[in-house]
Parts: sequence; structure tokens; C-alpha cells
Amino acid sequence: MAAADTQGRLTLWDAGGQHRIAVLAVADSTVERPALAFSADGSLLAASRDDGSVRVWETESPRLAGATLPTGDGPVLAIGFTPGAEELHIATAHPPLRSAQLTLDRAAADVCARAGGGATRAEWRRYLPDVPYRRTR
Repeated sequence: MAAADTQGRLTLWDAGGQHRIAVLAVADSTVERPALAFSADGSLLAASRDDGSVRVWETESPRLAGATLPTGDGPVLAIGFTPGAEELHIATAHPPLRSAQLTLDRAAADVCARAGGGATRAEWRRYLPDVPYRRTR
């Protein structure tokens, strides 16, 4: 179970609501009444933020920072996962409905596209010095 309080703190609780698992977002970091959604298997939780973005957490690792997905259109009205959690649908006041891909292949492709392609040997040595080089896209 997830709950947001009046200060904007977002907390993850056990299914019975008896034991707090983690505070996912501190006061003033989310909207007062965020849009919240769990994936069908409960492994992911998404919550809207006051800046119009959506943050997604893995519920098995709630102490890790969630991934932030920008929407760019103001407040998020509703969010929901597809049945297999491959996508997150995001509704804002401005159509159309947005979809964020959540698969590992898609995430890797997005990161490589933002980085302008794969890592060069020099970049690999700089950021991954203990990992043998392999060509990336």
C-alpha cells in the first residue's frame, strides 16, 4: 500500500497497512494528492510529482531512488501500468496520452540515444575501468 500525507510525504506500507516499509519521498517533494499506481504484480509503484514528472520505484528496493520520467505538460492527472508493466501511461491536462517504455532494452536504447551512441574505448575506461570493453550501440 502507498499513502501520501498532507505534507506531501509518500510512504510505502505492507499490504495490511500495519508496518511502514519505507518513506519514498520526503515532505514537499510530491503533490499533495498525487496520482499513484502499482504494476499488476506490485513490483513497481509510480507517483506524480509537483513539477509534472512521474517517479517510479521498485517496491523490492524502496530505499533506492526512483526513476524520474518527465512529462513536460504540467500536472499529471492519472497514471497506470500496462498488464506486464512494459509501459506506463500518463494522462495530463494536455492530450495526447503519453506512454513511457519501461523495458530494459528500451531503457538502454534511450540512454545510448541521449549519449549520442555507444561508449568509446576511452569513455569505457574512464567510467568502467574494471569491466572489459565491449562494443555498445
